[in-house]
Amino acid sequence: MTPDELFKQIQREFPNIQRLGGETPDPGEVKGYLTIKVSPKDLKPFCLILKEKLGFSYLDMITSVDWKGPVELKGYITDPNPNPFLPEGATPQMPAVPTPGVSYREMIQVVYLLTSMDKRAKVFIKVDLPRLDAELPSLVLLYKAADWQERE
Repeated sequence: MTPDELFKQIQREFPNIQRLGGETPDPGEVKGYLTIKVSPKDLKPFCLILKEKLGFSYLDMITSVDWKGPVELKGYITDPNPNPFLPEGATPQMPAVPTPGVSYREMIQVVYLLTSMDKRAKVFIKVDLPRLDAELPSLVLLYKAADWQERE
C-alpha cells in the first residue's frame, strides 16, 4: 500500500488530519513514509481509529525531538585530549553554532511509529508540545509496548 492510498483511507475516518509532505516537500516528513501531524487532544482518538479500523496494531517506537537549539558548550570538554592541569579542563572552548537548515523552536516533538502487518505499511505520527506544561494522553490501553516507552 502506498502512502497516498493509506492517507486517503485515513482521511475518510479522520477528515481534518494534516499530512506532512506528500505532493509538496516538507522538512518534517519522514522520507518514504506517511507522516501525519496531530494535536495532543487528537492523538488518542486518531490512534484508536488507526488500530481498530485500519489495522495498525503494532507500536514500533515512541521517541522525541527537542527543537530548542544548539547547546552552549562552555564548561564541557571539547578537546579529544584534554589537559587536566588547565582550570577549564580543556582548551579551546567552542561557541554553540546553530546547524544550517534546522528550524529551532521552543517545543518538543513526540514521534510515534505504527505498523500494519496486513497492509505492510508504516505511519509516523508527530505531536508538537510546548516546552512548559507538556502533556499527552497515554496509549498504554491501546498498545502495551507504550508502557515502557512512555516512561522513557
